[in-house]
Order: sequence, then structure tokens, then C-alpha cells
Amino acid sequence: MYFFSITNHEEISPGIHRILKEQYDLILQSCKDTEDIDKVVHDIRKASKRMRAVLRLLKSDLPPDIYLKENNFLKEISRKLSLARNFHVFEEEFENIVSAGILELSDNTVNAIRNILKEKKEGAFELLTDVDMFDQISKKVIEAKQRIDEIDYSVLGPHTIYKGIGKVFAWGQKQMMHSQQFPTDENLHEMRKRIKTLMYLVDLIKDVSPDFFTGYYKGLKSASLALGDDHNMAELGDYIENLDAETIPANEKLELENYISSQRQQIQLEVWPQIAKLYTGQAAEFSKRVKAYWLLGRQG
Repeated sequence: MYFFSITNHEEISPGIHRILKEQYDLILQSCKDTEDIDKVVHDIRKASKRMRAVLRLLKSDLPPDIYLKENNFLKEISRKLSLARNFHVFEEEFENIVSAGILELSDNTVNAIRNILKEKKEGAFELLTDVDMFDQISKKVIEAKQRIDEIDYSVLGPHTIYKGIGKVFAWGQKQMMHSQQFPTDENLHEMRKRIKTLMYLVDLIKDVSPDFFTGYYKGLKSASLALGDDHNMAELGDYIENLDAETIPANEKLELENYISSQRQQIQLEVWPQIAKLYTGQAAEFSKRVKAYWLLGRQG
């Protein structure tokens, strides 16, 4: 059982220490159970991102060298698995497009793209197996578990929650304004990453005061999923753009690219009001609200 939550009855210092260890245990367990490799890659990357969110929460209370070392390590884990993850997502997104029945793609084109994506995904998965990637990750994670046992958690307290989440809120709010002004693919992807960090942190504390935190968490998750769909469509579009004419004729490529572009426009049109609502007000005000609901929940 890996319980990614601080409860009413748990002090912050032991709670944070437990959560970090449990997420590393989740990664170790996933590295052993590699029968469903799609799920393994997903679970490891998700655990890594949860831990990076927790480290971001603790950043002000950690020595800079510790934060950088552990954050970079977790980032590297995700990077090693990104290629396998990408082609798995490409398969899913392409099947969603085909099943929608809107485009008039020939069977030859559909099958050709399916076969290429399947071959690329299987190749990426085989590479992970050939280089014993999961064994490599396991060994490094065991070392990382020993390192996090040596961190001084006694400095953590309620201020860690209020200030940490407030800073993550401000971090995302700043990106929101930048992304609205310059809505490039890179900026939209960065927006999603910052929303996900805040989402994981709200998830971490939402059981303390569910009436407030659960609703906000659902809003963050909805926006994160929408921007995730946008990013996946953008990446798939870039990949299809580079396919040769033997795989997909020019007219069908254009039809597919136009469809992806229209879907992305619709996603962005719908998601921006959600994001604006999530980041309403100043970071200091948000931090005060978190503090109030945290204290209320802990006293209940």
C-alpha cells in the first residue's frame, strides 16, 4: 500500500519521510513486475513526478545541493523512459482519431501508421529490456532511499505546507501569464507541468480538509488532462509530419494535420478559462486559504 497523503493524525516530518520512501518502494516494485511494461513505465514516471512535487514543496527547507541532486535524479528516471512512453501515447491518440470516424483515411494509410507506431513502441520497450534499464533504475533507487533517510526532516512543519504550496501556486501563475502571451507548444507543456506539480501537492493534503481541497484537486486534474491531450496531439502531429509519402499520401497527411490542429484549438479554447479560475487571486491569498483549511481540518 502506497498512501500518497498526509492525514489528520500524522505529523508533517514523518509523513513526508514516509511518502518519499513509499514512492521509491513503488518504483522498486514496478521494476520487478515488468510483465505489463506499459503500466510499469507509467507507474515509475508517475511516482517520480509525485516525488519531484514533494521536493518542490520542501525546497525552501532543504539544502540546495540535496534538492538539486534528488530532483535531477528523479528527472533522469523519467527521461530514460520517455521514448517508450511517447510511442505508447502516440498509439492511443492515433486510435482515438481513427475511431472518431471523422477523417477519410485509407485503410492502407491507417495500417501503415499503426504498424510504424507499434514497431517503434516495441523497439523502445526492447531497448529498455536489452540494457537492463529497470535493474539499473532499481540499483539507483536503493541508493536514493538511503540518501533520503539522511535528510533532516525535523525542520519541516506547518509552514512547509503553506509557504511551499503558495510558492508553487505563484510559479504556476507566472507561467500562466507567460503562456497566454506566448502560447507556444513549449510554454503550454511547461504550464501543464506546473499545474501537475500543484495538483500532486493538493492531492498530498486533500484528506485533511476534503470539502475544500478535493474540489480544487479535481479542477487541477481536469486542466492537466486537457493540456496533456494537447501536448500528445502536438507530439503526434510533429511525428506524422515527418512520415514519408509512401506511408501517408500528402493529401491524407494534410487532412490529419488539420484535424489535429483543430482539436488542439478546441482544447485550448476550453482549458484557458479553467486555468484562469484555478489561479485566481494572489499567491499570498491562496497560501492563507490553504493555511485556514489545513488548520481547520487538523483541528477537526
